[in-house]
Amino acid sequence: VRNNNIFIKDLASDEIKQITHDGEYNHIINGTTDWVYEEEFALVQAWKWSHDSNKIAFWRIDETNVPQYQMTDFSGQHPSYTTLRYPKVGDPNPQAKIGVVNIQDRQIEWMEEDEQKGEGYIPRIYWTADDSKLATVHLNRAQTHLELFFHNVNNGNAELVMEEQSDAWIDVYDFFAGIDDLFFFPKDRNQFFRISDRSGYTHIYHYNYDGEVISQVTNGDWDVTKINGVNYEDETIYYTSTEVDPLERHLYAINFDGSGKQKLTEAPGQHNIDMGSEGYYYIDRY
Repeated sequence: VRNNNIFIKDLASDEIKQITHDGEYNHIINGTTDWVYEEEFALVQAWKWSHDSNKIAFWRIDETNVPQYQMTDFSGQHPSYTTLRYPKVGDPNPQAKIGVVNIQDRQIEWMEEDEQKGEGYIPRIYWTADDSKLATVHLNRAQTHLELFFHNVNNGNAELVMEEQSDAWIDVYDFFAGIDDLFFFPKDRNQFFRISDRSGYTHIYHYNYDGEVISQVTNGDWDVTKINGVNYEDETIYYTSTEVDPLERHLYAINFDGSGKQKLTEAPGQHNIDMGSEGYYYIDRY
């Protein structure tokens, strides 16, 4: 991303192709984010390649109606000033929409927008196991109503797959902390996993593409704090939880259907797991 536009560089030829052309400082942002999305949803890299590398899905954020805020840099002998779009309470939020570009012809298809979104957010997008389907997560501004849509990337049509509401708050997990709350199979199987605290405790749920719960994978009076990895071949999920004690964090393995749970860390305390792809190896700091 450069100057609020997206570019593709061919590493073999060094050829650079420009994908978007309407980026403008303090107005239109393609492929990265404004203050709201960076601060509230830990979202900076606002684009994702499809599994086959033929398409890129990206955020386009219009912050034209967001009031400007002047920031002061006092580090030098004399202060310098920068303005950015920053919505205070009651101010308009930036408006986001999702585009999918075919890198061969560089044509952009815009995904159908949620008519109820209003001043809400699109905090996450995911490529599904079906190359023609892109999943987008929508939240209202109060972050009490979550909707998951599947889009046909060839025409942008949207289908509401799942929704969840809370009287208080629906959390979107922190990318900066390496945590996500939705996991889609990379191929072959039209299913996904989601972390939710709908029961009062945070647990892992297994869904099909109709938005139906296949099973609740974890269960108990404790919280799953992170899915560390998923081995789709062995049908095993690796996760961290508070099951031993709210003051401790331990790593577990469990089958997709909730059977065969194993506790993998032994020493008392907080285990911080950095897991390799597919869960064959991990580094444990505790």
